[in-house]
Formats: sequence, structure tokens, C-alpha cells
Amino acid sequence: MGETAATDVPRELIGGRYRVVAFRGAGSEGSVYLADDLFTGEQVALKLGATGRLAAEYQRSASLAHPNLARAIALWPDGGTAALSFEYASEDLTVLTGSPEASIVRHAAEIARALGHLHRRGIVHADVKPQNAVLTATAGMRRALLIDLGLAGAERTSRGSLEYAAPEVLEGSAPSAASDLYSLGVTLHELLSGRNPFARATPADVVRAHFGPPPPVGGSAGVQAVIAKLLAREPHSRYADADEVIEALGSATGLDLQPEGEGLAPDCIGLGALRGREGELGRFEEAAARARSGGGSQLTLGGPPGSGKSRLLGRFNLAAELAGMRVLRIGAGRGLETLCRWLGVLLGGRPNRPWRWRRAGSPPPASAIRSRCSSMMRTRIRGCWRSSPRSDALAPGSGDRSYWRR
Repeated sequence: MGETAATDVPRELIGGRYRVVAFRGAGSEGSVYLADDLFTGEQVALKLGATGRLAAEYQRSASLAHPNLARAIALWPDGGTAALSFEYASEDLTVLTGSPEASIVRHAAEIARALGHLHRRGIVHADVKPQNAVLTATAGMRRALLIDLGLAGAERTSRGSLEYAAPEVLEGSAPSAASDLYSLGVTLHELLSGRNPFARATPADVVRAHFGPPPPVGGSAGVQAVIAKLLAREPHSRYADADEVIEALGSATGLDLQPEGEGLAPDCIGLGALRGREGELGRFEEAAARARSGGGSQLTLGGPPGSGKSRLLGRFNLAAELAGMRVLRIGAGRGLETLCRWLGVLLGGRPNRPWRWRRAGSPPPASAIRSRCSSMMRTRIRGCWRSSPRSDALAPGSGDRSYWRR
């Protein structure tokens, strides 16, 4: 069973890092809030709940990097619970209702790409609908992102949202790639017609509507034919996969739509599985275990450009967070000032407070010894990232050691 979702807005900081701004939605899997990330200054979508459930969702999301899947940012422990943050977009696909057909089809094809990426990995989303896809802007171009993988890839007792559920799922079958494509068809129909084709007054009437013919939809004859095939009663009568949907939509509209293929689309190169790094991952896991026991470690990762350092660091990041550690990942050129500022935030300081640091070996002023910075360095540092143009290092360690005091 899913958790009971809370609609009240927590007033306190979450884990010292997130300030909740507003409630955004609730479902059987928990509540989602709009929150400010005090580290970055950016707004995020924040899920709150049991650590185990959120860790499982984070592991799925973090391992499924794709241009049309919302990026999981961090799993942040908060006592006996956790917070899971995702990149935030203020608009979902419902804002496209009434837009030109070409715009709706283009973004529907982007959601199909995300589904194809999941399906090739044996993962079913199980709750495709306009509210579970958002629009983000990059370099002035809007892009659709599929969100909410809370049901994806898990043993499911939920059948998703009734208005978007395929007939076979309503009859008791497990969600499948075919049922995801059916839900995509319902979504496309709704965006073009302005109303969900199966919306009715009662849940029983909604279920019955899925077993009858859907109402007509506006749009070109070609797009109507694509929707009709997506909404076929029998799964085997629908498209074989998401790429076929994209190709059919491109043929129907004349748009240059990019099928997902086998992950070889231009924006997917480099997102494949990380292989041959078991040794490095093993050394990191040993260092992380020492850090959890109170012993400090520092690992330096080097290599020429394009050798996969960033992807390997991403795996380190994921492993540490799934082990219950708070990871501070600092980008190139940001250094100790950013680290001190973030640690100050965790200790209750102001997010934009300027922090100063001195070269190791220089005696700190008396005021610094009594300052929050001194207290900060006595606090255990669960995981710290630092980057430079030549190397990146993850240093999980304990602030109780003299190395970290210096």
C-alpha cells in the first residue's frame, strides 16, 4: 500500500537544505512540494516519505538518465525519513490544450521517447497522463519531461489513474508497455480535444467508457488515425513500441521527430551503462564504509578528457546517497567557499552568507575559533565533492580528524 499523502505544508527546513514553498500534489505514493534548494538557490520538486521507498525511486530515476525524463537531483536523509528532489518545471502538459497540433504532437513524441527508453529496460511507467509530464525550457526551447517514476519498475498494486488506464489493466492485468502507449493515446486525445475522452461522473462509468468507442477528436486525419490505433481495445492491435508511435506521428504531420532507436539519438550518446569500473567502484564503497564508521578518506580520480570521470563520479554519488550519506557535490571552479557556505546552511546559517577560509597551516583568527565555521569543521562531513579542471575528488570523511580541522 502507498503512504497516506499529506497536503499540509511543512514549516520547518527539510534536512537543513530545503525550504518548502507550497504543496503541489498528492497521490497514493506520497506528497510533492515546491521547495527552494538553499544550496543552489533553485526551485525543485520535493517528495517526502519513507527512506526505503524514496531510495528505490531514486535508484531507478538516477540510473535512467534521458533528455525527456526529469532529472533526480538528490536523496537527502532527514532523520528517519528522506527527501527526494527532482528538477522542477511549473507547467505540465495540460497547458498545451488548445495549442496548434504540431506543438502538441512534438511534445507527445518527446514523452514517447522517454517511454521507449524505459521500455527497452523492461520498465513500465504505469501512470502516463498530462499531469505526469512537465515542460522545461533550455536555451529558449521547451522540452517535455516525463516525471513520477514512483510506480515504475516496481511490483504494483496500483493501476494508475482510471481515466488513463488501459482496458486490460482495468480487467486485472499488470501494466505493460502496451498499456503505457494506450495512456499516451488518451493524453494526446485530451490535449487535442480539450477534454479527457473517458471522463465520467463516477468511477464505474469511467471504467465502462474504456470498453466503448472513444469520442471523436479534432486534428488532421493522420493524427486521428494514430490516436485510434493507440486506443485499440486489444494490446496487440496497438503499435509495437514507442518508436513506431513517433514514426507514425512524424509521417502524419510532416514533422522531423527523433525516434529513440537503441539509444543512439544525438542527445543520448554517452548515456549508456557504465562498464569496466568495478575496481574503482569497489574502492569507493570501501572508503564510504570507513566514513560511515567515523574514519576519513580522500579519493582522487584522474584521467584525460572523455575518459568517463564525470559518469564514474555520478555512480559514486549515487552509491553514497543510497547508503544514507549526505553528499555535497561541488562543480569545477567553486571550491572551498561553496563548501563552507553549504555546510553553514546545514548548521542553520544564512544561505548567502559569505564564508572565508585560510590556507592550511595558517593560524585562524581567534574569532574563527569561536565561530560557526569552527563548529562546522568539528561536525562529521559525510561526503564532500570538489572539482578542478584537472581532477575530481570525493572525500567522505569525519570532521573529528585533524585533517578536516585544518
